[in-house]
Amino acid sequence: EGPGSLDTLESRLPSAQEQGFELELEEDYSADAAPTISYFVDRLPRYRTSIVTELDLTDRHVDELITSGRKYRSRYDDGTYVYRLLDFRKRG
Repeated sequence: EGPGSLDTLESRLPSAQEQGFELELEEDYSADAAPTISYFVDRLPRYRTSIVTELDLTDRHVDELITSGRKYRSRYDDGTYVYRLLDFRKRG
């Protein structure tokens, strides 16, 4: 979506194949990974003061982190983001 975004699987597969690799295994761990985002986002307000003080941030930084986390989680929920294990093997 923007600078620093991760590549899509669709963009990686041709590149791997060109380099002589084949996808042997693909496991989707999205359902396990997504709740961890909510876990942290839900706890950020409780630890706001410590985060601001110890990391020398502002309340705005924490608010932006919470907003970003909620957007990130929603992308898991709608299938835009996934968390997968990919096992590539060199052909031949």
